Amino acid sequence: MSQSVTEPQAPGAPRKREGDEVVAAPQAHEPNVARPDGFSLEALLPVLEALGAPAGVTVEAQAVQRWTRGESAAAARAWPERLASACEAVGLRAVARRASVREVMTGEVPLPVALLGPEGWCLVTARRPGQVLVHARGVALPDWVGGPALIAAVGAETPAQPLDWTVAVPAAPLERLGGGDPHGHGDHPTPMQRLRSLLWLERDDLKVVLVYAVAAGLLSLATPVAVQALVNTVTFGTLLQPLVVLSILVMAALAFAATLRALNTHVVEVIQQRMFARVALDASHRIPRVRQETFDRDYGPELVNRFFDVLTLQKTLSIFLLEGVSLVLQALIGMVVLAFYHPVLLAFDLVLIAATAFIILVLGQRGTATAIEESKAKYAVAAWLEELARHPLAFRSRDGAVLAEEQADVLTRRYLGARRRHFSVVFRQVVGSLGLQVVASALLLGLGGWLVIQRQLTLGQLVAAELIVTTVLTSFVKFGKHVEAFYDLQAALDKLGHLVDLPLEEDGPHREPLPEDRDGLPVRVEGVHFSHGGGRAALTGLKLELAPGEKVALLAPSGGGKSTLADLLFGLRQPTRGRLAVGGVDTRRVSLAALRSQVALVRGVEVLVGSVLDNVRAGRAAVGPSEARRALAAVGLLEAVLSLPRGLDTPLGPTGAPLSSGQVRRLMVARALAGAPRLIVLDEVLEGLSERGRQEVMDSLLAPEARWTLVVLASEEDAAVRRVDRRHTLAELMAGSSPEER
Repeated sequence: MSQSVTEPQAPGAPRKREGDEVVAAPQAHEPNVARPDGFSLEALLPVLEALGAPAGVTVEAQAVQRWTRGESAAAARAWPERLASACEAVGLRAVARRASVREVMTGEVPLPVALLGPEGWCLVTARRPGQVLVHARGVALPDWVGGPALIAAVGAETPAQPLDWTVAVPAAPLERLGGGDPHGHGDHPTPMQRLRSLLWLERDDLKVVLVYAVAAGLLSLATPVAVQALVNTVTFGTLLQPLVVLSILVMAALAFAATLRALNTHVVEVIQQRMFARVALDASHRIPRVRQETFDRDYGPELVNRFFDVLTLQKTLSIFLLEGVSLVLQALIGMVVLAFYHPVLLAFDLVLIAATAFIILVLGQRGTATAIEESKAKYAVAAWLEELARHPLAFRSRDGAVLAEEQADVLTRRYLGARRRHFSVVFRQVVGSLGLQVVASALLLGLGGWLVIQRQLTLGQLVAAELIVTTVLTSFVKFGKHVEAFYDLQAALDKLGHLVDLPLEEDGPHREPLPEDRDGLPVRVEGVHFSHGGGRAALTGLKLELAPGEKVALLAPSGGGKSTLADLLFGLRQPTRGRLAVGGVDTRRVSLAALRSQVALVRGVEVLVGSVLDNVRAGRAAVGPSEARRALAAVGLLEAVLSLPRGLDTPLGPTGAPLSSGQVRRLMVARALAGAPRLIVLDEVLEGLSERGRQEVMDSLLAPEARWTLVVLASEEDAAVRRVDRRHTLAELMAGSSPEER
């Protein structure tokens, strides 16, 4: 494992934390400038280490070495694209951004930044007024330089010239909260373990919060200390000057404490915003990579509902950081002051601490468990309501409406039972804290009065002690809110942990790429077996071989294994036994990213939120309006789309409206064609089209210039299906016979 090579940041330079954006690599203004190859292992490794260090990403030399071995075929790409690919290989996510050298110097761009200049890599890792810390020539000799030197190093003409940069952030910001195995084989951490991991991510700002809270807690003692001095002053005289001075000092101390609390509020708000961004980005990284088997058991949108627990996480953490930490520190500081007044008050402190521990640890037993149980019951109710919205026709009838209400009643009763069990834990802790408040107040008054009578405590000290204990016990008044917030925090972390612990597909730079070619992909299936979760085998001994560019139809009844075969070809599942090779590479070893960039699977209707153009493009930068028009024309949909009020920019509803169901299916085929795939798999797509629609789609798929390999999976044979080169039934292919070509 490699060592990080970042330098300490300069005084006053903004600290970078895990999850913050890290900027790398501006593109030169002259595309024909000769540049050294900075993508050897020796040159690239320190750069990736420097980019990953602020984000908390440890870069392994083995991962970089595997990436460099497979990069030779892509050496013609622009260096920002290659750097983005290298970042992805080590767990960083690259985002394009344009900025100038002036913005780097003035702090508008977060550090570190990297550039492949005429002399090699140039990294900027720290900033101070008028200068930046530059590592040049392999990150060997860091030096503080000004703007002109940096302009020369990056090859810019002026400080304001915009350059293309690459921003690198952790691909999975919440990786530390998981079970340690991204593929779902690790043990699930407890909520407390997840909480510690979450706090570690925010360790820098939490230190600031703690310092502010300690300072504010010390300054909060100004009132009881001033009261003690005031009582003693009034007892021995009535001079006005000491009273005025004392009042001014108290006001200054309390004003400074209020300022610190205001600053603390700002820091906590930054933590909340970053926390939301981390959870959102982590979920967006994980959900598209979740293993298909997970969605066989669970409904994806219902799982994603756990994301909303980030709001609970934000709210409860802000309560603890702003109120909880302050109250605890004030209580501890106050008890320390009491201990200096008299040994009896020290004993009082110890009793108070022991009673507090009893309330939290003994009376709070099963608090976390019941909170998680309540949370599960809550999500069960939400899941059922989501089912009602997902299947509106099933619940339109009288019997369906009765079922909806009965199941909602059962789940609601289950939730209320879980809520009562949880509240019983919280309630006994609240009662215990209120009882402690009553007993402690009366006990201190009695002990303090006795000590004053015995002349072991002054009257001013007694009044100050009462004020301090009142402050301490005030926290117990809010104890119920805080303890319930703590349990809500534990339950929220447990639910967010469900997202973090979802098993992911295995992919990375160690997987084999597909060979580069413009022809269709060959497919070879040798004795493939597959069964779902140990149940009935969906495929048994399947044998099939497709030449590049061949068009084949595979027929099977419902439940005959068509969708399973489509999943295998797209890399969503792996064979239980046997071998399946696409492009000559076993799907167990192929890079899934490379496979899915060249294989298009069309199944059902998946309408994205956005316009018609957005749905055809599907996030692919290479697909512009002209490519989208060609794809829509190929499936006979262009005229219908252009006749809409806003044409390609017409927004589509969740079901594809204003397009009809048949037009939406054509749109799905157009999305596949726009990406120029080398293998197209249609999983029962033609069945949802009219005869004319099927023929129009097949005209494009079977055009003489179409070089892709085509696999049409259908339940029955029709005129459109009969146009392919070969037709087989899956039963014949699994029987091991030599089916005749039809």
